[in-house]
Amino acid sequence: MSKTNSNKIDAKSWEFTQRIIRIGHNRKVKQFFKDINSDTSFANGRAVLKTALLIRDNDSAIETLNKQIYFNNIYQELVTSYPDGWQIRKGQDIPQLAIIFRPVDKDNKSGNYTLHIPHYNGSKNPKVDSYYKGDYWARWILKDNSQIVVNAKTKAEALKTIKKLEKQVISKFQTPELPWLTTGKVTKGTYKEIQVKPIRADYYPKGKAESIPLWRHYF
Repeated sequence: MSKTNSNKIDAKSWEFTQRIIRIGHNRKVKQFFKDINSDTSFANGRAVLKTALLIRDNDSAIETLNKQIYFNNIYQELVTSYPDGWQIRKGQDIPQLAIIFRPVDKDNKSGNYTLHIPHYNGSKNPKVDSYYKGDYWARWILKDNSQIVVNAKTKAEALKTIKKLEKQVISKFQTPELPWLTTGKVTKGTYKEIQVKPIRADYYPKGKAESIPLWRHYF
């Protein structure tokens, strides 16, 4: 590492900057691949990916940047989907489908939006449509008290969307509309009315017991 004299580190040097970046980046990479102990393994796909993404002492600025960009792309793709734990109160081991929606308007910066289907039937071809998100909510309580919740622009759209999702629940957990399907309107912390479309669905057969989905479907 460059030094201005024998006792002082040159904070303007690339070596110093790279070290700071390397420490933070590698900490996140190791946490993400915490199931893999080695930093140099080629045993399987995940191990190879971890080995490739760790920033090394002698990596150049472009190599460091490329590793950061690639890891961030992977990380952002995965963390946008996660097994739901606050709506599904029965337990953390409920099989579920996490559906990621994105604004149809590419210039809209609202970010992604996720809906969950507890006790999903497991089909690798989920039936999900685009819809307008908004302040009207619909909630369907299943037999074990787990829930499907949708927020849409109108009551009719909320009902249409949730009914299509509920049809994909394992039949033994389904409940009749009355009294288990209810509707209302958000009065605080309202939602921005935007059209969203499904971009990906992640299936977690063991719910929050798993951090990575068993399979993915891209719409």
